Amino acid sequence: MMKNKQMVLWKRLIPVEILIGLVLMIISFLVASNIDMGKAQRELITTVDYMKEQCNDSQIRDLASEAKSLLRVTESVEQIRWRLEYGMEVQANGGINDSILGVYAKDSYLDGLMLLDEQGNVQEQYDSAGLSCEDILKQVDMGSLLDTIDFQEKSYAVRIALEDESQIDLAAVSRKDVKGILVGYFYTSAEYARIINNPIRTLVSGYVPDNDCTIAISSGNDILISNDQSLEGTKVDLSQYLWKLY
Repeated sequence: MMKNKQMVLWKRLIPVEILIGLVLMIISFLVASNIDMGKAQRELITTVDYMKEQCNDSQIRDLASEAKSLLRVTESVEQIRWRLEYGMEVQANGGINDSILGVYAKDSYLDGLMLLDEQGNVQEQYDSAGLSCEDILKQVDMGSLLDTIDFQEKSYAVRIALEDESQIDLAAVSRKDVKGILVGYFYTSAEYARIINNPIRTLVSGYVPDNDCTIAISSGNDILISNDQSLEGTKVDLSQYLWKLY
């Protein structure tokens, strides 16, 4: 009789023990999942903070480099303006031509010079980079550039980014010998611009998507670089598994 009671009690306890075991397994799973998610979240935040800091530093360096280059081009153009007004080369050659502009450009380490009239039309030009002056002028703010005629102390400077990632640093000042504008520019090849002026490209090197998650750095909605190369050149809002972090 006692054995039968023990058997019945044991059979009743089996479901309870199984239930307790399942509950413990679920609790263990949830605790482990929360620990793993917390660890992954901390690693993600650390990576994002590092990337943000490095991107900011990179942007500051790029802006400083751009400002320094534009200042150098502006100073070169101002020196050439003085030579146009007082230089003996113009008088000796009976006027300004592309050969004179070529000498001025080479002396000032510029790749091109343009002389514009009051309406912004090209009168004389020199180019050693294989660029079209008309195409360059289409990418500048002609209103601001033409303002330099009425405000002779004003200069106009801008960096033009071309489709192949090469760039043009351009500066313009009013002429003092006649009514018009002097424009000078320095061309940077795409290869040099990518290596020297875009250190941000190196930020994702060493990060493996399988181990470190997918990292993408964008400018607006355009993805510039990523440790998943298939994302480069695509749009952020078209990538379903990317979170926007600012």
